[in-house]
Amino acid sequence: YAPIGLQAGSFTLRPSFEQGITATNNANLSQIKQSSVLSETTLRLNGGSDWALNSLTFDAYATFKKSASGAEIEQPEGGLSAQWSYELAREYQLKGGFNYTIRPESASSPVDLGPISSEPVNQSLDANLGVTKELGKTQLGLTGRIERDWYGDADLTMGGTLSQKDRNNTLATLALRAGYEI
Repeated sequence: YAPIGLQAGSFTLRPSFEQGITATNNANLSQIKQSSVLSETTLRLNGGSDWALNSLTFDAYATFKKSASGAEIEQPEGGLSAQWSYELAREYQLKGGFNYTIRPESASSPVDLGPISSEPVNQSLDANLGVTKELGKTQLGLTGRIERDWYGDADLTMGGTLSQKDRNNTLATLALRAGYEI
């Protein structure tokens, strides 16, 4: 029972707006707990194509958390994800997708940054591309994936910045799959 959505060419778009209030006794997610009431607003746009053989779906969002009372908190977060498939000749299918998020670094991070004036930014990207082949009840596939995390510099309360480039990481994988329909 999905909403009808808005037609934009060959795409159906489904925008949404969410507003909520959260009460917490640890708004800054630290050892020194501070209570706060937060206003949380999320703007979202998801959609998909209505193509006959191929498909593309996406979801984009932006969330803003701001203190209504208590400890002063302001946390923006955003992300975009998309998946697509393309029918090739002779029962081959090309599939791909990605997920990207940007947010303040979590205070529950295992790395102690010391006294900082603002939370550093954490960005994540996960992308994949693969090809599948159907041979009757057998399906074969090869998929490559890359995951990347970036950590922004931390602004110290005493002045200066702490580089976190040493925490950046990349993981690349290649997977071969075989399946049989029972």
